[in-house]
Parts: sequence; structure tokens; C-alpha cells
Amino acid sequence: EQDGAYDLAPKHLVTPLSWENYFGFVCTPEHSTYQNIQREKVFTVSFPTTDSVVLTSLAASPRCGDDTKPALEALPTFLGAADEGIAKEAWRIFTKSIGLDIRLGCKIGTVKVGKKAITVQFEQDGSATKMEFDRLVVSVGRVPNTAELGLESVGVNVDERGFIEVDDRNRTAAPNIYAVGDVVRGPMLAHKSSEEGVAVAETIAGQHGHVNLEHIPWVIYTAPEIAWVGRTEQQLKADGVEYRSGQFPFIASGRARALGETAGFVKMLADAKTDRILGVHILGPFASELISEAVIAMEFGASAEDIARIVHAHPSLSEAMHEAALGVDKRFLSL
Repeated sequence: EQDGAYDLAPKHLVTPLSWENYFGFVCTPEHSTYQNIQREKVFTVSFPTTDSVVLTSLAASPRCGDDTKPALEALPTFLGAADEGIAKEAWRIFTKSIGLDIRLGCKIGTVKVGKKAITVQFEQDGSATKMEFDRLVVSVGRVPNTAELGLESVGVNVDERGFIEVDDRNRTAAPNIYAVGDVVRGPMLAHKSSEEGVAVAETIAGQHGHVNLEHIPWVIYTAPEIAWVGRTEQQLKADGVEYRSGQFPFIASGRARALGETAGFVKMLADAKTDRILGVHILGPFASELISEAVIAMEFGASAEDIARIVHAHPSLSEAMHEAALGVDKRFLSL
């Protein structure tokens, strides 16, 4: 359908631009699709829980030669799931340094697809705005695709949001039926889903399969990357947990300086009494790789002191993790 208006409710995915073509222009400059799209006005609409997907694509576009186009976020906050300190610095980098046009607190009105352009009407801060674009990418979140599967007929319970109810071993209410991945509780992440599948196979084989949902790493593949595991500062404050923090900037890392990637920092949060690591948050080069050390440490119940007393190679980006651990006790070596 070329003409008409669409209701962009979070349950719908409406985009005249296929994801295959969209990611083609973002990731592969030599692709013919990229050559066609880079000269057009690409407009992105983001809804709650999907801003990381949109941000990954937007952050890549300037590096592919595409002019930055606006992205609309329904929520009034940027990267609400991330640690506030990380989100604040990421906002500065992406909007000031890279120049992304991200608009928060936007309410989408109508989207009309015409023969020559797509007209988008939205409201921000009480002001109505209308803009025209050649292409529209809509990221509206995901829901478990469990409707009309007849799960109730075999005794599998589904909650009001469509998620299949399971116990800590991913067993449903029906005997010998398990469920894993995006249709059950926990983050909708590929690595979480695959590990649940392994755990279920182990359980069926009589072994002790287990996935700790508290220690699932989150990664946003922007440049610089964002990664975290465990709890954020705002969560600890809301729960009244006493904690200490150590934060080390990549500008003070010799390896980061050699790479020319000095934006961001590593933050470690530890219990004020036991020193047990409660969360680690990274904004910077290869954050997706660095976060694994924190996941291992937290899974084994390590303290910040444990990481501080482990020898890290020099020069390496992992030294930032070491320094953040030292920083929990205000014992930086390089600051």
C-alpha cells in the first residue's frame, strides 16, 4: 500500500524500508543499496526498549558517509536501561561529538506514505511538527510470538503479556515441556537464549543446567561500544543498597590512546560492606569484550579487591577494569 496513514502503536512494525536493505547501507558501503540510500533522507522512529537497536544503526551511519537524520524516541530519557552515568556520557558523545540528532519525549501522530515522500507528524514539548522523508525506519520493540499456538490446550501457562511461564529450570506447567529464549522471562538477548537451550538440554540429560539471569551481559554495538552486567547506580539507590564506586576514564589508558579511542570509561560498583561486585558498566573501545571479565568475576562472587590484585597486561584496555577496581578503594595507579 503506497498511500494512507499508519497507526504507529508499539505492537506494530511499519517500515517501507526492509531491514535487509537498511543494514546493508549501514554496514556495507560497497553495497549498491548503500549507494542508493545514502543520498536520501532517512528518518528513524524509536519506542521504549528499542533505542539500543536504533542507536547502533544511527551511530554507524555517519561513518558510512550518510548525513545524520533525526531519530525520535518516545521516552523522555536516553538509554533508560543503562547506568545513568553511562547514558549521560553516551548522550554527550553521540549528540555532540558524532552529531546524531536524537529527539526525546516525542509522541508520534500520523505517518502518511505518499508517492514521492513520507510525511511524519509528531509532537515534542507540546509543539507539533511535520517533516517529510524518503525513507522511514520504525523500531517499535518486540513481544513474544506465542498467540494462537494452542499452548493452553497442552497445559502451558502464558501471562498477560504473552510470555510463557517457566520455573528456574525453564520448565513450563506442562510435564516434559520446556521454553527458552524471547518467549520467557529475562532479557531478549541471543546469548541468554542459547545458554538457556544448553541448560535445558543438560537438565533433560539428568545434569544440572543453570543460567544466572542476574549476570547476563548487555551490549550496544555503537562506536564507542556500551556494555554492562549487574545493577546500575540508580537501582542500588532505589533499593537503599550502600555501595562504593570506582571509575576510570579511557583517556588515561595508554592502549586506548594508542588506538585513538579515548572516549568513555569503566565504572565498577561494589557493596560498601562486603566489597562484592554488584555491577560493572563500560562505555568505550571493545566494551563488548571487556565486559566478560566482569561477568566471570560476578559469577564467582568476586570482590573489587580480587580484581584489583589480579595482574593485567600492560599496555591493554583491560587495565581500565583493573584501575576501576582499584578506584573502589580510591587507590588508582594512573590517576
